[in-house]
Amino acid sequence: MFSISHLAIAPAFPAFLHACPAVHELRAPAGTAAHAGLAALLLGLVWGPRPVLWVSTVPDWYPPGLAWAGVDPACCLFAQARDDAEALGAAEVALRGGMAGVVACEALSRLAAKRLALAAKQGGGLGLVLRHAAAQTREDSTAFASRWMVHPAPGSPHAPALRAELLYAKGAMPGTYLFALKEGWDAEAPLSLPGLRRAG
Repeated sequence: MFSISHLAIAPAFPAFLHACPAVHELRAPAGTAAHAGLAALLLGLVWGPRPVLWVSTVPDWYPPGLAWAGVDPACCLFAQARDDAEALGAAEVALRGGMAGVVACEALSRLAAKRLALAAKQGGGLGLVLRHAAAQTREDSTAFASRWMVHPAPGSPHAPALRAELLYAKGAMPGTYLFALKEGWDAEAPLSLPGLRRAG
């Protein structure tokens, strides 16, 4: 049930997303959770059935959604942190130990970004930092492999979609990508992405 065989990637999609170790920052407008959806997709595509720590100050996880994205919830450890500093520290420990670390936080210093990137390099893992933030901030760091702004895209109840704008990546050009679910998918089936394509 938990496989990535049902996910299709267009040739134009950045190949660097498949490389580990790496940490990617996924941003979204306030009041949305599109970046969490993209995080689940990347875990299914890149990480597979390996241990994941998903840490947040707000316990708003939805394990069935991870299953649709090709991630086995049984491989995931969900942790609620008291604040952003504790969440980032937990993610750093997970990355250094060879796990994937997904951390939802609002405050992120350049030093914290460097520490996460170094931990991923030491452990060989995949880090995903989820933030509600503008496309550009004064604290933007080049320590991460990439930075994205993710929005819900027009779709239907049977074919939801995400629009991911690549803001920064080492050695890659900015671009916008659409993630669309297969029309007619249902809760009994894993997530299907035959329509992943680059916009424009």
